[in-house]
Amino acid sequence: MSVTLKEIAAEAGVSIYTVSRVLNGKNKEAYQPAVKRAEKIRSVARRLGFIPNASARAMRISGATKVIGLLVPDVHYATIIDFETMLGLNSRLETHGYLLTLVRSTEVSKTGDDLPDNIEDTDEDQWLIDHPSPVFQERMLDGMVVMGLIPPVMCQLVSRITPACLWLDTNIKEAQNNLRRDEFEAGKLLGKQMLRRGYRKIIAVLPTYPEEPVRHYSFSERVRGVESVIKATDVEFQEAFLEFEDFTVAPLMAPLRDQLAPDVAILAATDRVAFALLVEMAALGIRPGVDVGIAACDRTRQTQSHWPDLACVAVERFELGIQAADMIVSIIKSPRHACKSKTIKWGWHEGNTLPAVTK
Repeated sequence: MSVTLKEIAAEAGVSIYTVSRVLNGKNKEAYQPAVKRAEKIRSVARRLGFIPNASARAMRISGATKVIGLLVPDVHYATIIDFETMLGLNSRLETHGYLLTLVRSTEVSKTGDDLPDNIEDTDEDQWLIDHPSPVFQERMLDGMVVMGLIPPVMCQLVSRITPACLWLDTNIKEAQNNLRRDEFEAGKLLGKQMLRRGYRKIIAVLPTYPEEPVRHYSFSERVRGVESVIKATDVEFQEAFLEFEDFTVAPLMAPLRDQLAPDVAILAATDRVAFALLVEMAALGIRPGVDVGIAACDRTRQTQSHWPDLACVAVERFELGIQAADMIVSIIKSPRHACKSKTIKWGWHEGNTLPAVTK
């Protein structure tokens, strides 16, 4: 239970006003009695376990809380990819003098259980927008960074409640307040590498997630990028999907196994897909980079540590967080709460799993 100024005042035998001034550093201690009184108040505060409210103090001084929220999907599985970006975001915000706090998407609006019984299905989304959660409204945030796959209705609500908002790697694409990776370019880069190395067929392995039919923009953009490169060629292109529930590759590999060859390349949509494929291929005695080519549309620190030889496109997730921090601070300071959107480019990690096809 938190300690109040009233409790400290009663223990120290002074007024609440005096306690407030001392603990906020505004007390004049020009003579000895005032010094002793201040020392007593601080001593009582320490003994009772009083913790100053930095946000409230900042609000009184500058009108700002110096706290920024990071809105993330409320799912049971969080990838290490997101964590890398969070670390970069938090690290940079500290240098700007801000604190970062996580906000789950379920904290933004009232739940479906609160919907009126007589409401029409078509009006449900609008009702949720018009009835934000008190928990969310009472958060004292200077701004919000929205990251990942957030439902469209939730995005509308956040835009309405939080003027200073940055859309980080979401399905929102605007000319302002938007930071995302160029996933189309990532697909093109991977497609060009496979085409240049002489592969006659590309099999794209993509995951399915419980958010279907809403999907993160990266999947369709990566596929579109590959297709744009090979459309004028005779290279075959095929899509295969992993089920989210167990993420096992065995049912997928059974029909694909006979198609694999040294001149066939597997495009793993994410590094998690690549790892799942690697495990199953090892069990079947299929050698990546020898019996079949394989490359991933992503690279994380986990990939770097456990499979450094995997050929893949790469982007610095930590750097993505740093740029996001700079942008949200710029948005907060802007009178119009706006800054120009940015797109992050990809690089190529060579590895040894996508060799040139031997004729």
